[in-house]
Amino acid sequence: AAGFGISESTAHAYTSAVVHLLAERAPGLLKVPRESEADFVLLDGTLAEYDRVGDGRGDYSQRHRRHGVNVQVVTDPGSRLLWLSPALPGRTHDLTAARTHRIIRICERQG
Repeated sequence: AAGFGISESTAHAYTSAVVHLLAERAPGLLKVPRESEADFVLLDGTLAEYDRVGDGRGDYSQRHRRHGVNVQVVTDPGSRLLWLSPALPGRTHDLTAARTHRIIRICERQG
């Protein structure tokens, strides 16, 4: 915000608007395995860390001993990013997150 000479709230509003527009254009998980030329895809979960503000008990990962959100990532064998899941609380186990987003079921149906 300081670099562009605008307020923090304006920078936040602009960032939120752009992220929302990009998210609308991103392909969904149903399209990704079909359009990928790879024979298989890789699934991995990661903790996107952040500085907590207030009470973030739900976002605390015991495994990583940090606050953050759980994001599931689908890539091709060459590590090219194909899809990112919506964020879940950091305490969510990777398998639970994959089931919540129906990633395994969708990939099985796609073959």
